[in-house]
Amino acid sequence: MDLTLADGRTLHCYDSGEAGGLTVFWHHGSPNTGMPPEPLFPAAAERGIRWISCDRPGYMSSTARPDRDKASAAADAAEIRAAVEGREALERYLASHEFDMEQFTPADQAALQGDWAWLARIAGLAMEGDGEADGGPDGFIDDELGDVRPWGFEPGRVTVPVLVFHGGQDRMVPSAHGAWLAARCPDAELWLRPDDGHVSVLGSCAVAALDWLVARA
Repeated sequence: MDLTLADGRTLHCYDSGEAGGLTVFWHHGSPNTGMPPEPLFPAAAERGIRWISCDRPGYMSSTARPDRDKASAAADAAEIRAAVEGREALERYLASHEFDMEQFTPADQAALQGDWAWLARIAGLAMEGDGEADGGPDGFIDDELGDVRPWGFEPGRVTVPVLVFHGGQDRMVPSAHGAWLAARCPDAELWLRPDDGHVSVLGSCAVAALDWLVARA
């Protein structure tokens, strides 16, 4: 579903439509699309979790927002949740695409060839489009620029419980980043998985993280 926001921008949104007591917003990585994480659907259904998400500005058919920072995602998420909650499930799609895995650890590569293979395919989809959406690298470029400008908020002002889990063998984002963030949020837990990489960490502790969310909902 394409949602028109209050400022006139368009965001392409997803809704798993699963009935339950907890709604979880999935913020996708860079580059990627906002399609909720299919490998976690069975565990989510067992826990009554419903997923909503979007392709961030500049990805697929979502309107680019070159000046966005990390904090701007919160306002978008609030509008999306208000618009999609209670609607019927949206159609989900995947497009086959080759993805360069040279930067991933062997554990990551194994994960991307198993349950998390969809993640590699939609990363390529996000960068090039599927022939029906705009696609292109604008969103990824804006993500990279957002990484070197102020976030728009201070982590110390985040007072809700926060869970940070990170793979110690991550070659894309060093685990020191996760430790830094956890140390600056007043009510944060750090789960460091020494043997996991960038993707394989999703398989090893993502389900446990869902339990953590449910316990605090």
